[in-house]
Amino acid sequence: MEEEILNEKQKEALDTDNVEAKNADIEKTEASEAEQELKEPSKPDEQKTTLPAPKTESSDKLDSLDAEIKRLKRELDEERKKRIEGESRLYCMEALEKRGLPRSLCEFLTAQSNDETDKRVERVAEIIKSSVNEEISKRLQGVPQPSKSAPVMSKSAFKNLSLDEMQRLYKTDKTLYMSLAKK
Repeated sequence: MEEEILNEKQKEALDTDNVEAKNADIEKTEASEAEQELKEPSKPDEQKTTLPAPKTESSDKLDSLDAEIKRLKRELDEERKKRIEGESRLYCMEALEKRGLPRSLCEFLTAQSNDETDKRVERVAEIIKSSVNEEISKRLQGVPQPSKSAPVMSKSAFKNLSLDEMQRLYKTDKTLYMSLAKK
């Protein structure tokens, strides 16, 4: 009886060895066939053709959901763009106010980044300042400047001032008042 059990176990072992050997042979054969297919391009008539899967109700739902997702993404991108533009305009307006420039220039000076907006605002501030200074210089050329020591008012005109006018002169230009009052 023990011999029979041993014989059966030996047969089973041989069978499993045979099965493993066959599996290994099959795997080698499949691998070599795959290598052959990679090396040799397949002929057009041998290519497998696949037909598109028929549309089902669930695929229609997926398509509509995909379209809805794309639409929502576009809307989200548009809203983000509007928010960023609004924040950029607000930053530009604040930068203009700091430099004493009109907020209406913001339309022309807003940039993609705050640094670029600052550069633009600073450049415009410099241009406006130099332009104003040039215009002031042009207008002041040829206009005689009153000397600080010479009074703008004569002593006789000072004597004809009313008490209220003298007080106002004293408050606005105390040195002139004192120089006219002493004479």
